[in-house]
Amino acid sequence: MAENEFSLDPSEVILHRFKRHPIGLLQIFLVTVFIFAIMMVVMTVILSQDFISFPNDKLIIGVLFTVLGSLVVLGGVVAFWVYRQNEMVLTNEKVIQVQQTSLFDRQVSKLNLSKIQDVTARQDNLIQTIFKYGVLTIETAGEAANYNFPYTPRPNDQASRIAEAHEQYIKTHPGHAGGGV
Repeated sequence: MAENEFSLDPSEVILHRFKRHPIGLLQIFLVTVFIFAIMMVVMTVILSQDFISFPNDKLIIGVLFTVLGSLVVLGGVVAFWVYRQNEMVLTNEKVIQVQQTSLFDRQVSKLNLSKIQDVTARQDNLIQTIFKYGVLTIETAGEAANYNFPYTPRPNDQASRIAEAHEQYIKTHPGHAGGGV
């Protein structure tokens, strides 16, 4: 993504950006392969049955399952693309969260660093600890919703970066102190 896509101020600099951890793609891959494999087994069983008497029936069934299998693979590719579009960008003035939830549903949220109350990195299980990913939560001041970013790579490092940027922002903008972190 280009920097100008976020409508950054002229004095604003991107300090860090990250996308979701690749391990989340494993679930997409496994579901796609599982559904595709089940379809192939069902197609094989149907085509091996004796009740199909006309040769064209087998061709029609084969074409139908080929189309359905192609749609499953296409769905997996779309899910892969949607997953990879999610990212978090840290600038010297704000945190920008890009959430892509479907092919056409995208939300870009911006949070001024002065509004950050707390940054939490959470790794809930052994798998997350081994593969170094978890959930990053940025708690905000006021009624604004918290920012949650699942599958954050190295969440403790990301939390530290955001906390350091917040502290630096408060030092350079003393009138904007929102507390926290």
